[in-house]
Amino acid sequence: MKTKKAVVIGASRGLGKRMALVLAEADADVIVFSQSLEPLQKIAEKIKKMGRKSYAVECDVSDISKIENLHKLAIDNFCRRRIYEWRKFIV
Repeated sequence: MKTKKAVVIGASRGLGKRMALVLAEADADVIVFSQSLEPLQKIAEKIKKMGRKSYAVECDVSDISKIENLHKLAIDNFCRRRIYEWRKFIV
């Protein structure tokens, strides 16, 4: 089975954090991002301990250049199949 890829916004706590961990448990590699880098790094480490790839990205979704950087990271590090969970999106 091919590994799935996921990007989870707001993954530093609450529902976003739980979604990131559940996706990793379901064999997905996960990019986690939020405005707070420190908690994201801990979540990314948990995901890596599960044997999955994970990247923690500090990102303010109201800044389009940060969204573009996130997109580039996802494309550069993840293959063709991607799962996007946009819990919230502010432009």
